[in-house]
Amino acid sequence: MRVVSIVLNLLCAVLISAHFLRGGHLAAAIFCLLVPLLFFRRQKSSLRGMQCFALGAATVWVHTVFQLVAARMALGEAWYSAALILGGVAMA
Repeated sequence: MRVVSIVLNLLCAVLISAHFLRGGHLAAAIFCLLVPLLFFRRQKSSLRGMQCFALGAATVWVHTVFQLVAARMALGEAWYSAALILGGVAMA
């Protein structure tokens, strides 16, 4: 179970880092890639920190879903698939 948790948190870090890098925020992208190093600390506080990071990343993705859906609806484009994909990323 611990391996699954580590893999999911690494995936979370890589995805949110790519999100920030695409937006031109290099410092935030690097920070997101460095956060999983907390796993090397083997303390309960580092686990809590990683959980807070994942919650923050999910919040960013949900905010992005709302922005993307609103923009696509305003343009009259299909928005269902984008909402499902980004919603799935936020749930991971």
